[in-house]
Amino acid sequence: MSDIVVAQMEDSPQQERSRTRIRRALKAAEDLLREGGPELCSIPEVAKASDVPRAAIYRYFPDRPALLAAMAAASMDQLGEAIRRAVESATDPAPHALFRRAVDETVRFFNADPVASILQFNGPFGAIDRDTHHRKSRLLIDTLLPRLPAGTSDETVALTIEIIFACLRYGYFRDGRVTPAIAEEALRAATAFLGAHPSG
Repeated sequence: MSDIVVAQMEDSPQQERSRTRIRRALKAAEDLLREGGPELCSIPEVAKASDVPRAAIYRYFPDRPALLAAMAAASMDQLGEAIRRAVESATDPAPHALFRRAVDETVRFFNADPVASILQFNGPFGAIDRDTHHRKSRLLIDTLLPRLPAGTSDETVALTIEIIFACLRYGYFRDGRVTPAIAEEALRAATAFLGAHPSG
């Protein structure tokens, strides 16, 4: 994830030494998130764990919310692309099958990367996080909408995506991961919502 964060930074380090330091700090932040969640992931703790001077980290991330927001943005972009690829490679064009691919890929993504789960499910979200979330949602809407029945609205697809994520988030908080049973409930809820909003 560190390479994606560095690539997305508006004021990314120009020197290789600085990029190496920031990657090391980001790796330490991931480790701290796994160990103790967002509360443990302060800039002083990241500096201590990574052996990177605080000033070098503060130059790019003025506080913990900025650091976590940058990491969450990279994670959301990775997830959005993973879902897009899964949906675009689907052979069954039925809406239920498309959403199953999306749910399956989302569950795989979160269960494979505990840091992504922490970043995307734990909140609270600031303005940067909301913008990233909307960008991810827009990518998914643009991927799914052309494959759904004519007349399906952007809002219906957006709300279907939100229903899925709400179900998965509930499962994560309850079980510490997204179980197959919760994934099925997410798909059932999404399908029911889509069915209640016929197109055309």
